[in-house]
Amino acid sequence: MDNAYHVKTAIALIVYKRPDKTRKVLEALSKVVCGRVYVIADGPKNERERESVYNVREMIETKLSGNVYNIYSENNMGSRQRVVSGLNHAFQYEDELIVIEDDIIPTPAFFEFCDNMLERYRKDERVFMVSGRNHLGSYGDGDNSYIFTLEAYTWGWATWRRAWEMYDSTLKIYENRVSKRRFNQSLKEMKYLRISIKRGVRKALQNRLDAWDYQWNYAMICNEGLCIVPVVNMIRNDGFGEDATHTKNESSALSQVYVGELYPPYRHNVDMKNNLYYYDEVVRRVYKWNRVMLMKSWWREIKSTIKYWLKSLFS
Repeated sequence: MDNAYHVKTAIALIVYKRPDKTRKVLEALSKVVCGRVYVIADGPKNERERESVYNVREMIETKLSGNVYNIYSENNMGSRQRVVSGLNHAFQYEDELIVIEDDIIPTPAFFEFCDNMLERYRKDERVFMVSGRNHLGSYGDGDNSYIFTLEAYTWGWATWRRAWEMYDSTLKIYENRVSKRRFNQSLKEMKYLRISIKRGVRKALQNRLDAWDYQWNYAMICNEGLCIVPVVNMIRNDGFGEDATHTKNESSALSQVYVGELYPPYRHNVDMKNNLYYYDEVVRRVYKWNRVMLMKSWWREIKSTIKYWLKSLFS
């Protein structure tokens, strides 16, 4: 550990009930020297989950080094409320945070990248977040170490309190006409992302989706923010499978992305604009989105909405 990187920024580690996944992320954290770590954990939904929830907490107590602060709930709050309230709590004490969930496996270089980007863009309100994820595995022209996007990649990421304060857990920003106009204008050339975020936010409003990240991306875009994406992917998502909350498709292209390292000195990107070329490649190669998928997506959304309103009408 003498040559291990000492992480300057506090880490928020989000765990729940998967000891096998938690063990792997703890192994990744053991390859760097952590300072302050805030562990955010939800409570069990039922008696069947109780054992696995407390097995995870016991593992945290015995295997996680650093100054550890537990933000535990004894009752089940759900994904959105637990993540948001946990990060709110941590940001009472920190100006910056690196955020990792229990199925996210970062490389050691990820932490150094986050530390450097957080420091460089600390006072630049155009930048909302730093991600360690690149959906293409690698992308770039060799001139820069990172690009900027309007898509918020929250599989291993970091942000500042100043940006997180823009997060609207009540979703009132979604009803604001000025915000809606700005959102649509910003994404006029990014149809897939526009539809995806709108659908996610709408489902969250109707309590049909227990998620927090669509709202974060919506707030970032409405506040004209950008996400930093490294030209080399430094994050592996180990959470694909039946026990996942959202990423259940194990054969997804997103589960098979190349993972590498990106070390200093970094070549800083002075062109602070959304990289549409990168976005188009992600849509084409990873999301594999086309008009047929658009029609299917709309049809699923229509059926889901009808089902929701019928249930509300007769319940």
